Amino acid sequence: MENKLQIDHHTASDLQIFEARGDKTILDLFDETVTPDGKLKLKERFYNAYNSRDSILEVQAALRHIQTHLDVWSFPITPQEANRINLYYISKSKPMLFEEEALFWVESVFRRTFSSEFREISLHGTQHIIRYFEKLQGWLARVDSADLPKLLKDLVASITTILEEGILAEVLRKETRKAKSNELLRIDKLFRGHDSVKYVLMVNHVFELEALISIALAGHKKGFSFPEMLDVQTPVVELTDVWHPFLNAPVVNTVSLGNSGSVVFLTGPNMAGKTTFLRALGICVYLAHLGFPIPAKLGRMSVFNGLLSSINTEDSVTLGYSYFYSEVLRVKKAAQFVRDTPKVLLIMDELFKGTNIKDAHDGSLMVIKGLAKNPSCLVVISSHLLELAVDLKKVNSVSFNCFSSRVVNGKPQFDYKLKKGVSDERIGLIILKNEGVDKLLGVEDDLMD
Repeated sequence: MENKLQIDHHTASDLQIFEARGDKTILDLFDETVTPDGKLKLKERFYNAYNSRDSILEVQAALRHIQTHLDVWSFPITPQEANRINLYYISKSKPMLFEEEALFWVESVFRRTFSSEFREISLHGTQHIIRYFEKLQGWLARVDSADLPKLLKDLVASITTILEEGILAEVLRKETRKAKSNELLRIDKLFRGHDSVKYVLMVNHVFELEALISIALAGHKKGFSFPEMLDVQTPVVELTDVWHPFLNAPVVNTVSLGNSGSVVFLTGPNMAGKTTFLRALGICVYLAHLGFPIPAKLGRMSVFNGLLSSINTEDSVTLGYSYFYSEVLRVKKAAQFVRDTPKVLLIMDELFKGTNIKDAHDGSLMVIKGLAKNPSCLVVISSHLLELAVDLKKVNSVSFNCFSSRVVNGKPQFDYKLKKGVSDERIGLIILKNEGVDKLLGVEDDLMD
């Protein structure tokens, strides 16, 4: 899609953008909205990751401005007010039909007498909408429109233009709290009649502002930073003190990817932090292309056209796919993606877990060598197949990073710090024994220490 970062459902699921594997999603982290409509606009923002540097910087500029003026950008609408607006515009009770004074009076008396919904919507609802518009007008009056970046300026201008136009401006200047019924009914006809589209559009723009405020506020609270988006052709990601945003006490890491080759081969023992790091990397890149702040102290990266991951692969009974065949199909999609799309980031966690070690080794070597031939993609692949590192050291465009552990009193300890090089540690059996699996099976004496 033009001007959009390409990402599929599998990748979004791997990174928990919209779907929770626990009790959180990345969307939830940025949800400081107070209204259902604002939350909906926030979700729409999450579907708009860009592959255009200008588009990304436009969103960044708006969010930076809000963060600098959080006191001004405190969203004034309550959930109750938002609910009243929705009820007002979705009501099946229509506004007045007649314009001519006598017919208008007859219709007014009849409908006010026999329809409680008409009274609630066209009289009380109209009063609520007027109060809502007055509150918006007062809120935006505190905003210095001359100082606004383009995205905010356009939204504010679209709202204030309608608030300040002829009939509505006159309504807002009046003392309408004591307005007579027929006067309110004529205002209702204005708000929900043939001009209703522009008022609904204005309300939508208000909730778009709420979504932007939510993103800026969440990023500010969590200490996220805005990455520098580089205007370069070579795919690069540089992150200082990056962390996974779901962790309560995260260990930060600093990484530079792409400067030493297009493929990064990541090794390390079980539980050392490889998969968490891969997810944190993918989350940062995706958020950056939304124009959002990222969970890192500093960030610099090229603008990518696509992001694809293979972290959680599952078999499919319905389709008749084994786990290994599902892995093969995912790798095939990655190969097609790289072939057809320049400047993509691939994140792959432990290729070919669903087959024997020999096939996993040979298949992984074939895939990595093939991907390494494409300098327009950046690939980060983790693996437990340490023998692969020996073969890959002969490939110039492959660099090596690792996580490590140390065993103290028979128990593995992890620092979760990313390092240069290859880890040759094997602690899987130690973890099994520490959990007492050997004793449960009665084979503790059969295992060598």
